[in-house]
Amino acid sequence: MSAAHLYTDLNCATCTARQKEVRGCEKAARVKWWTDVTGQARDRCPRRPIFEDIVWYNRLISAFNAYKAGFLPHRGGMEDQAALFPETMALIDGTIDKCDQVKQQRGNTPPGTMRIGMM
Repeated sequence: MSAAHLYTDLNCATCTARQKEVRGCEKAARVKWWTDVTGQARDRCPRRPIFEDIVWYNRLISAFNAYKAGFLPHRGGMEDQAALFPETMALIDGTIDKCDQVKQQRGNTPPGTMRIGMM
């Protein structure tokens, strides 16, 4: 998820066959060409995992957007939610913060301006 927000300039609709080969869209690229926020070098397109299970990612991002807007999936407060829900929301929030930091270091965007949305 973090890679999709760090590499927002990648657009599958405009990627040429050669770019798809070099970026590892269909299979691993020959070279690990990008690094995620954990520092691990990767050889697959950053957007590839999203497209492998787009319904799950869309549900996750929708739940996160609703959470940030103050809506919870179940009635009641945070204690009434499934235990995994607050942990997942905290993980996504932390990932967004790391992405903001990386983008700020690159000079791409001021901190706090990253937004997650449907693709």
